[in-house]
Amino acid sequence: RVLQLQCEKPQYDPIFSPEAFRTLLSSSKSIQSLYLENCGLVDAHIDVLNEELPQNKVVSLLDLKGNQFSDDALYATGCLLPKVTTLKTLDLSGIYITIEAGEALAQGLLQNSTLLYLELEGTAERYKDEFDIPESKFEHADFTRTMDYRLRLNRAYHEAHHDPSHVDNFCAALNSVSDHLSCLYYFIRTYKVHSIAVSRHCNPK
Repeated sequence: RVLQLQCEKPQYDPIFSPEAFRTLLSSSKSIQSLYLENCGLVDAHIDVLNEELPQNKVVSLLDLKGNQFSDDALYATGCLLPKVTTLKTLDLSGIYITIEAGEALAQGLLQNSTLLYLELEGTAERYKDEFDIPESKFEHADFTRTMDYRLRLNRAYHEAHHDPSHVDNFCAALNSVSDHLSCLYYFIRTYKVHSIAVSRHCNPK
């Protein structure tokens, strides 16, 4: 259930090849937590994740902290987010992110309904709160706002789905993103049936 391949310090050369990584992932579809911190991974490893991880129906944590990715890999990670329907935690801290890569990640997150925790950079204690997107030079960029809104929706829906007493919090989360049309569009498309029920609860008339 847990695969942990980590190094104490960042590596500048991959500790395993993309081919070996493919063999590893294809041989086990029951990994729930995948830790790959400081492994010197490059873009080709993300390509493997894009092909293999959607076949895993239980993975909930992916730690890619401190690897050697370019913008292309982060674009691919954005493409991965809508395809992995069980992922709840993603750690990309220690990876340099440009505005373009951030926008690609945000677009992927818009179409992901399960991610609850996302860390992009910094060395702050992991997941110290429910939406840990640390302050940075991009703190006021549109993509960080999009990510924050989508995480709030995912978290609120997750709570309401598992405990109906949290439905008021879910309604509040919907109201808080009411001016972000992209968030609402993808949310309604993803949760069409549930959103109708919740909207009735929020507006009983």
